[in-house]
Amino acid sequence: MSGESEGRPTILFFNAQDIGESLEEVAVDVIKTESQNVTSRWLHSAKEADLFIWLDERENIIKQQISFCGQVVEWNILEGVKTGVVLEDENHSGGVEGSEIVRFDEDPQLASVKQAVEVLRHVLALTEEDRKLLLANFNKGPVTDHLPPEEFLRLYGPKGQHPSTGSWWSRVMAWFKKGPK
Repeated sequence: MSGESEGRPTILFFNAQDIGESLEEVAVDVIKTESQNVTSRWLHSAKEADLFIWLDERENIIKQQISFCGQVVEWNILEGVKTGVVLEDENHSGGVEGSEIVRFDEDPQLASVKQAVEVLRHVLALTEEDRKLLLANFNKGPVTDHLPPEEFLRLYGPKGQHPSTGSWWSRVMAWFKKGPK
């Protein structure tokens, strides 16, 4: 006997190792903006898990998002760590599938972050260095309002441009205003 009763759904348990080991890189794209190119990496698993990583031209991770079991854990340089859930938009018609939306929590949920960290520890498709950076971001990643201005510009400012005039804030605002084409 298989341990399952006929007609009853199989009970699935969260297994961070299985999810992490099943993630494989499926796409790498370059997004061209006016000020720089952003590289996006997508790792996907048949176990309904995805990992997205966005890197600036200096190969700094500027955003990362992992989703598994309907949960989303995200870190980005502006807001830090956020958690949420994936919801199906059921307002579809004419045979068109509904889209998914993410509803973020007011405050990050520690249990979700811990599970995301456990999944990341087992992603074999990442280099050890990339894995450590992703883990550090979820654990204590930098955000813009906690970095000294000089450090922020050194790490994330436009490559090869170090304006010496004007206030720090005006330089940062000018840099951010150079949005996507």
